[in-house]
Amino acid sequence: MTISTDTILYEKREGIGYVTLNRPDSMNALNRELSAGLREALAEIRDDPEVVLGIIIGAGGRAFSAGMDLKERASLDSKGERPSLDPRGAGSFVDMGVYKPLIAAIDGFCVAGGLEVSLQCDIRIATKKSEFGLPEPRWSILAGYGLHNLNR
Repeated sequence: MTISTDTILYEKREGIGYVTLNRPDSMNALNRELSAGLREALAEIRDDPEVVLGIIIGAGGRAFSAGMDLKERASLDSKGERPSLDPRGAGSFVDMGVYKPLIAAIDGFCVAGGLEVSLQCDIRIATKKSEFGLPEPRWSILAGYGLHNLNR
């Protein structure tokens, strides 16, 4: 099975569900569309008995994900709309009942919400050029979701 949108690519091969965050021009920033697509792809992994594990990848080689799409957030703020992502989207895989092993294949920046997505995976594998960070505390912002998965 293959799911393809502008922001998420999903492909099943040999029992593995490959999910690609596909916004390389924005360092795979998490916007509403990507969040919904990620939720759909994870539901596919959860519900397909032939899939035994999932691998999440960031497209482009610059970043796994740079976190929330701040341009989309500013646009929503200016319209008076709530800037948050769908809380069921990139928020929590456990809340979705995805109990199959998930692997984050990290190449490049993995920061803010992108770090939180990776922390919800069972295994994180990173290239030497990968960089991790959580900038929210610098601006007195509470990190949104998934930080409680950070291991000591």
